[in-house]
Amino acid sequence: MSIDTGVPRLTRPPIPVTPPPHVRRTYDVTARDGVFALVLLVVGYVWWDWLWPRSTAIVIQDSPTSGQVWYQDWLPGAGVPAFFVLALAVSVAYYRLAGVPLTRTAYAGAALLLVATGPFVLYSTTALHLLLGAAVLAGFIVWHASVCHEDGPGTFGLRLATHALNQGLAPFRNAGAWWAALTVGLRGHRRPAQAVATVIGLIVAAPVIVVVIALLASADTGFSHVVESLAGAFAHVSPGRVFWQAVFAVPVAAFAAGLLYANAHARGASTVSPAALRRVGRALQRVPVTALAAPLAILCLIYVVFFAAMGSSLFAGFAGHLPDGFTYASFARRGFFELAGVAAINAGVMAFVHTFAVRAGGLPRSLRAFGVALSGLTLLLIATSASKLLLYVSTYGLTMLRLVTLVFLACLFAVFALVLARHLRRFDVSRPLAGVVLVALLGLTWGNPQGLVARYDADRYLSGDLAQIDVPYLADNLGDAAIPALADLAAAAPSHPAAGQAAQAALAEYAKNAQAIDAAGGVPWMAWTWQRAQAVRIAEAAG
Repeated sequence: MSIDTGVPRLTRPPIPVTPPPHVRRTYDVTARDGVFALVLLVVGYVWWDWLWPRSTAIVIQDSPTSGQVWYQDWLPGAGVPAFFVLALAVSVAYYRLAGVPLTRTAYAGAALLLVATGPFVLYSTTALHLLLGAAVLAGFIVWHASVCHEDGPGTFGLRLATHALNQGLAPFRNAGAWWAALTVGLRGHRRPAQAVATVIGLIVAAPVIVVVIALLASADTGFSHVVESLAGAFAHVSPGRVFWQAVFAVPVAAFAAGLLYANAHARGASTVSPAALRRVGRALQRVPVTALAAPLAILCLIYVVFFAAMGSSLFAGFAGHLPDGFTYASFARRGFFELAGVAAINAGVMAFVHTFAVRAGGLPRSLRAFGVALSGLTLLLIATSASKLLLYVSTYGLTMLRLVTLVFLACLFAVFALVLARHLRRFDVSRPLAGVVLVALLGLTWGNPQGLVARYDADRYLSGDLAQIDVPYLADNLGDAAIPALADLAAAAPSHPAAGQAAQAALAEYAKNAQAIDAAGGVPWMAWTWQRAQAVRIAEAAG
């Protein structure tokens, strides 16, 4: 019960709540960091200049008064290993000057990265090389984890995932390191600051300098000839390309600076731990065993019935003969992609079970048994698909698609064999799985796949094992790699007139285009490959 006394009550005014002050992230940078900020800006420019495609206008004269113009796209070649040599050298120099000791793993990883870039300078660039380039770039980023961080506990896959997450996020956690090094690091140091001021002054004064040169060239013939000579030396330089490469070099430099700073100063490079990822994995393991065992049993039963019902035709590829009513093409294509799709689905099912199944210390015995059965049946599916494709290749020859598909099936077979062994005996399967993928990727790129396809088809055709050969496919789709095989076909024109004459025409066309490219300035050095140089020499000798 309250009593109203008529006296107004005094209320305390609310205390204003002030938001906490924004703490600006600071970076411990020196003049050395400022110099490396400038160096990384050059590295960023080189990234765009050496690793990205470019086009050249090529003129082919059909007669003294007429011709045609086409654009040659140059994909990265020698520029890829050159860039990674530069990037690794800058990184090692930064860590050494910062007093960070490099581990043996760091030097071994750097050597492996450089070896992986070898196919770019050896063979003409294909889609496989682009995949290899992405893998090398990812490897280069993760490589920084080996510089000053020893591997912690856990499996190889868990440690690799931890390093990948930390190194991928570290540049963003230290996004201001490059700008701080460029501004704060160079402040008070006369020479670096003067260099930056000089560059900025030249950029600002560039329009005035251009106008003055143009006016002086108009005023004097001798000076005009000097300007024209200098302009001819830079005729192939695109000002627009140079400008945009310089602009987009800034985010590349900022990313690299954040990566180097994070590892040298142990700041944001070890945020995610293997234990944290392991806890996340355990938190996902919530699906009951019974909810998974029943679908796995049904899948295995379906595969057993499928093999029992289709065995007479399904396994014909192992015996090397066709079932009744099929051609080689129809037999290879019918069911091939379906079987490959089923194998991929099985891989997803196995990954789902391994990630989400409830378990304490390991998979339950029932899921292990179904995993063994499903892995074994999948291996049989893969072997069946490969036998169908090999029968088709033996009749019609190789193509790049067929070769890559065979390698993919072999890789998938090895993966499921490891998964089968993992269900039978517990061991760290992540390391051999990574080894299988690495061997497959390096094998495809180092093995000169386009040259292998051309050589296989040409040798089998000349020996009489292949009834026909698609010379236009070799010339148009395999490019430089097919020139040695085309030269062999052209030399065999007396005994194989149709293929030999087609090969001679393809070689003449290739030599004509090579001469036009030389007249237009030649192959840019960053796109140079040993395979193209050899192909030009062989084509000109054959002509």
